[in-house]
Amino acid sequence: MLFIASGVLKLFPVDYFELILVQSLGISWNWVALFARLIIMFEIGLGAMLVSGVALKTTVRIALVSLVLFSAHIALQIFTGEGQADCGCFGELLPMNAMQSLLKNVGFFVLGAYLLMTLEQAKKWSVPLNWLGYVLAGLAIPTVLIITPLPTIEPDADFELDFELVERQEYSVNPISNTGTQLSLILYAKCVHCAQLGNLLATIDPDKLNDQLSIVIVGTDDQIDFFLNATGIEPFNYARSKDRELIAALDGTFPGAVLMEDGVVTTKWTGSEVNIGLINRYILN
Repeated sequence: MLFIASGVLKLFPVDYFELILVQSLGISWNWVALFARLIIMFEIGLGAMLVSGVALKTTVRIALVSLVLFSAHIALQIFTGEGQADCGCFGELLPMNAMQSLLKNVGFFVLGAYLLMTLEQAKKWSVPLNWLGYVLAGLAIPTVLIITPLPTIEPDADFELDFELVERQEYSVNPISNTGTQLSLILYAKCVHCAQLGNLLATIDPDKLNDQLSIVIVGTDDQIDFFLNATGIEPFNYARSKDRELIAALDGTFPGAVLMEDGVVTTKWTGSEVNIGLINRYILN
């Protein structure tokens, strides 16, 4: 049931899980939509097979191997200093950092190992309808695709991080200008590094930026509201966005920044390259 819950919760919203996969696994944004749905189908299908007791010995072994693989990735996150980021294991509804998720997986692994050693007794907890597992696992595929269909790519989609892509967002103060020097930051409302940058940015007087800085915040309205309140950057010229083309242009890597001269992008940065020093260097010097 926990495998099923994990898969279902990742669907709401699936965009959140997609971004976590891009950021933590480095999957290309062009492929992450399919990859995310395959993981969700696998989890729901595996949970259905476990509940119904279909080939229980094999199914429990698959579950244990899956937990080992997931835990190895989480341990790598902790080792590389990314342990505070949400792992996305239970979607946006139940955020968990890497250590919490790792402890959860260890608990599940112990339970699974115990079930494997006491297989005959474990079968007593299964639903006495083996065929139900096949039916539910099979239904997971169309159900996931109906709830969250694969996004279609428009023939004229703009995946180039250029002035047009940044300009078309709706800004809170003024549209960005196509004359002079403009620096645009693209932040994700659930990104820890973006929040840290936002907190530092809030210490600067917005009037000192002389309309040279614009901020695009990616996320749902609730996420963005929380981000604005937590960082204090609401006085700045910002835009709310769910633009998949903009995310794809960054390949899901946040924070991002573009420097524009007279409406032409001259330099782009992503990840750790985007920091308060960048803002000081180009528009506060």
